[in-house]
Amino acid sequence: MQQSKAKSIGIVTAPGYTDHFGDLLTKELPDLLANAIDSEIRWDVEYLVDPLTGVTEDSEKIKKATYSEMKEKDWDIAICLTDLPFFHNKSPIVMEMDRVNNIAWVSVPSLGIFPLKRRIISFIMRILKDLTDPSYDSEEPISKESGKRKKLKSLSPFQRLEMEDKENGNGNVLYTYKPKIIGNTRLILGMLRANQPWVIFPHFLKIVVVAFTTGCFALVFPTMWKLSSHYNTGRMLLITFLAIGLMVTWIILIHKLWEKPHKGRSKSLRIIYNVTTVFTLLLTVIFYYIILYICFIFASITLIPSELLQTEISGKVDLLRYLSIAWTATSISTFIGAFGTTLENEEAVLSTTYGNRQRQRYEKVKKMKRKQEDDESS
Repeated sequence: MQQSKAKSIGIVTAPGYTDHFGDLLTKELPDLLANAIDSEIRWDVEYLVDPLTGVTEDSEKIKKATYSEMKEKDWDIAICLTDLPFFHNKSPIVMEMDRVNNIAWVSVPSLGIFPLKRRIISFIMRILKDLTDPSYDSEEPISKESGKRKKLKSLSPFQRLEMEDKENGNGNVLYTYKPKIIGNTRLILGMLRANQPWVIFPHFLKIVVVAFTTGCFALVFPTMWKLSSHYNTGRMLLITFLAIGLMVTWIILIHKLWEKPHKGRSKSLRIIYNVTTVFTLLLTVIFYYIILYICFIFASITLIPSELLQTEISGKVDLLRYLSIAWTATSISTFIGAFGTTLENEEAVLSTTYGNRQRQRYEKVKKMKRKQEDDESS
């Protein structure tokens, strides 16, 4: 079938986390749009990265940046994917659409952890169908699968809000969560994924080596064996929680990751940023703890002969005893190693927290503006 018309769709992404969705969308959207909206239209999709969309906490500035890119590139419709959170009546905003200017933005972290790709595509399809098809029913599901979820009354349904514009007679459209607690939970999980805790784990390897070396030295002495035989499960759990909590706290303090009050940021947003930072580091340290524990299991079995162990402790010497010794060694090594812990690549650590990531982008925007001004003056 010959395609007599063409529509250009621009995807504007913030740097980093949302950037990798741009290339994905340019490949998948044309066919999806042809099947869902109009196969006689040639759908041209391209994307670019704009640092400003990952800096500002004002959605109006994001819309202005998106609109500016649309005009400059001569797109018909522009959609921004940002990794920043926004709120309406304390409920996370998933998407805002401006029908007058044919622009929209989607807050990727508000969509949760998974299935993230499907949710992003679903909302972009909803936006494009709304902006290009006059007969589109906003209550109509985009796909059969979403229709099934609607019939099952999902525990976290989206709420569509029409924000009336008296001047234009056709206002903006917001999508938020009706149950705020579900929306905020999904937002924090999405922000946790956006922080990409797996990025900083490689920088823990030196700490793992130091902690393991210290623990192995202690393993050859009976004191560690006797402690493990006298510690009950409750005490071991307490030591584990304290060790992990201490390491998380120390890393936050030494790398100055805690967001302090300042004029440009609301208290609620600062709290969410700090909660996300804590959970990001907590997840990373727990993974570090598990790796260290596995190492100590093999070390304890290798270094401690069962006959010698039997002479030092009362009770049966079996695999559970070795697991207990490894647990004790892991907790104590983490507890001792928490103090003085510094991660090698501080820039990588800073880039995994929202506030610091925004500051890095802000500096990048300032440099770009300075360069632009220098080019114009010369």
